[in-house]
Amino acid sequence: MKEFHQTDLKHFRWTLEINVFGQINLVKTLLDLIPEGGKVIGISSLGGVRAIPYYTLVGASKGALESALRHIAVELSPKKINVNIVSAGVVETGALRFFPNKDQLIQESKRRTPLGRLVTPDDVANVVLLLASPLSDMIQGQTIFVDGGYSILAIVFLFLFFHFVSSHCLFLFFLLSFLFFCVFVFFPFYLQIQSNGLSVFQEGCKNICYFSSCCGNFVYTIS
Repeated sequence: MKEFHQTDLKHFRWTLEINVFGQINLVKTLLDLIPEGGKVIGISSLGGVRAIPYYTLVGASKGALESALRHIAVELSPKKINVNIVSAGVVETGALRFFPNKDQLIQESKRRTPLGRLVTPDDVANVVLLLASPLSDMIQGQTIFVDGGYSILAIVFLFLFFHFVSSHCLFLFFLLSFLFFCVFVFFPFYLQIQSNGLSVFQEGCKNICYFSSCCGNFVYTIS
């Protein structure tokens, strides 16, 4: 595995030929032999939809494979042929030795996986077995993630972020209101008093009362 700037078009073609052209050509070649109720199962990875270090070309090819198989699933539906994809998480196989950050990748995957361990080849095979059976007859064109929950964590973090923002919304509102008051009301009012004397005091009080009234109405509205 290499960083993007270390690759060229030759590497991209080679990756596409293995991960995309090979599987699609196999389906096309065997199409006349696949009976009604047959199953086509592609193997992908999280890199098809997420950015992973040193995975640019492979990730792009996996994304292309998933897209192609979804289109093929629509075309083969009238023949009652199921087409689905299994997207596996980090599996500790010989392929990992090609990652310069192998150890970091394994440790981070274990830490972030809710089920607490790496995916095994048997885990992936079990889902393939399910998709190859009649139990999957109504599963069509789907990408099934087998990663112990790894891929859902980004959604959890996003939820926690928005929960934090919403729970502190009132505090942030008062903080911004205070800053607005200092910048646009208090300091100009203070400077006017310094330059023109107390003749502007009454006008300044009107501005403060109007600002306070607006804040009160807004707080009442959001509460």
